[in-house]
Amino acid sequence: LSQASVDEIAERFSVCKPLLESTTKEGLADDLLFLAQQTFANLNMANYPPNNMTGLHKTCVSFVDAAAKGGSGPVDAIRQLLLTQTRVLRARFASGRSLFITSLHVKEEPDQCFELAAHLPAGPNATARCGDWSGCGDGQNGLMWDFQTCTMEVEHIGFGSPHQMFPARPWTL
Repeated sequence: LSQASVDEIAERFSVCKPLLESTTKEGLADDLLFLAQQTFANLNMANYPPNNMTGLHKTCVSFVDAAAKGGSGPVDAIRQLLLTQTRVLRARFASGRSLFITSLHVKEEPDQCFELAAHLPAGPNATARCGDWSGCGDGQNGLMWDFQTCTMEVEHIGFGSPHQMFPARPWTL
């Protein structure tokens, strides 16, 4: 995918269109990967103590299986994770309350596309990478949490173990 265009990346990950004209392939790829990382962070927080019945365990198993499959398996696993996030977000809005992500196996009609914008803070330059690397949230609440974690509650979060499945992201100021 390193040579793919914005449209090719959006198509491969089933991102809903239209995209903003200012969307770059690097920015889109970073947002998608960061949202996948945030989902794992939230699954880890919401599924404690861990056991083999949690959404975290089921999601990890699906990623291990995808890696073993090789080829497009890992990309397909991220795509499915993001599409499931759209269903979780829709369920949250329908219920009128916040939902922690405890399972990513929502039994519903599959979404046709991933609503990237619905997972980003408000604002003209919103990205998934924000002050809280487990996610800032969406809309105005996300914008305010991003502001708070970039000013008053700076969180020194980074990750980069050679034994993880995501690329290293060291903490910087």
